[in-house]
Amino acid sequence: MQNEPLTFGQLLERHERELFGYALRISGQRADAEDLYQDTFLAAFRAWPPPRRGNERAWLYKIATNRAIDRERRAKRIVANVDDLALAAPERDDVTLADLAGAIETLPAGQRGSGARTGERGVEESESGGGLEMTMELAIGEARERLLARAKKEGLVTVGYDRLDSPLGPLWVAIGPKGVTTIHYGEEPSDRELRRLVRVYGPGVVPDHRRSADLARELDQYFRGTRREFDVAVDLSGLTPFQTKILRATARIPFGAVSTYRSVARKAGNEKASRAAGGALNANPIPIVVPCHRVVGSSGALVGYAGGLDTKRRLLAIEGADVSERR
Repeated sequence: MQNEPLTFGQLLERHERELFGYALRISGQRADAEDLYQDTFLAAFRAWPPPRRGNERAWLYKIATNRAIDRERRAKRIVANVDDLALAAPERDDVTLADLAGAIETLPAGQRGSGARTGERGVEESESGGGLEMTMELAIGEARERLLARAKKEGLVTVGYDRLDSPLGPLWVAIGPKGVTTIHYGEEPSDRELRRLVRVYGPGVVPDHRRSADLARELDQYFRGTRREFDVAVDLSGLTPFQTKILRATARIPFGAVSTYRSVARKAGNEKASRAAGGALNANPIPIVVPCHRVVGSSGALVGYAGGLDTKRRLLAIEGADVSERR
């Protein structure tokens, strides 16, 4: 676990719901809970990396508790020993929201925040008559948008990622300051892909639907058969010079055509490196857009595709490619 890459986005996805629930229980109203949620994660991003890997949850609770104490002091609302509040976030890995709820009940009534204040709705409440319904997920989503906007202004965010639906299954995609950095078959990236992103751009890899909008639109058009070339910029930062040459040569293979590993290696400057070219293409971080599916064996066999041979066949079928063609 110590050697696994860790990003801001992973920290959010693993802990934001529980942290928001804790903030809501402490504050008693949504606005204050959003502020505490944002302040906690911003403080964590600024203080990166976590002091001890595998204990990020306790670290976040400690930050949130200290922030809540500071806020109460500034508002001059503390009427009891502030050490009581620390009971709501014990530093142990098996703490649950049930533990928190029980601990908060030990606080003085004025500090429990057991419900929304006069005139305000709780997160899970809704108006009678079918009016506004605010779910926890929506509240967290809105708080996250504000958090990430603040983090971007501070220069803490470098890469935005999203999960897109496709005819080939879910795609995890990431877009950096120079363009598309990653398209991964599946809902989660591999450790190798995350390591590259963190090595090049740091831990500021966060969920960002807006950043993926252009790529999502072009992929949809491609799968519908209405797009033959991609206009989105690609970012091959962090790859070796050889990998970069191979992928650039691959990007020049036209829609509907196929080439061989030897041909790609030759165009990259070393015809004898066909086996190494295969390895570079198998590790292609941006499949589909950088069309490694258009590269076949010398016999025309469909070999060596990270997304699986069935996926390779389907992509070539979309393009109407003749796998007997040689270039």
